[in-house]
Amino acid sequence: MNVRCQKCGQPAPLNFPLCDPCSRANTIWHCAHCGVQAIYPVGDVCPALCCLCEMGDRFDRLAASEQERLLALARAGHSINLVIAARAIMGLTIGEGKMLVAVLQDRLA
Repeated sequence: MNVRCQKCGQPAPLNFPLCDPCSRANTIWHCAHCGVQAIYPVGDVCPALCCLCEMGDRFDRLAASEQERLLALARAGHSINLVIAARAIMGLTIGEGKMLVAVLQDRLA
């Protein structure tokens, strides 16, 4: 079996996704909620949650009325209006609003 390093593409051990040089310079991080993996340089501060789980957590902290307003827009498929409302309610950037659209679409699926 030909296993390759996820960082540089060089041959890697069967039981680890990074080659030896990359494993000394990087660490494998896992989201505490969904388990998604990412590669961070050694010494970097890794977040507890991935960006999508963090967005879901921010949504869950909203008041119920604000959650329902955003969910109604998501159910209706008004993603542009949802981004606009999320910017007003949560103070999100456009990129963060797009992440919220993905999070809510996933929850409604």
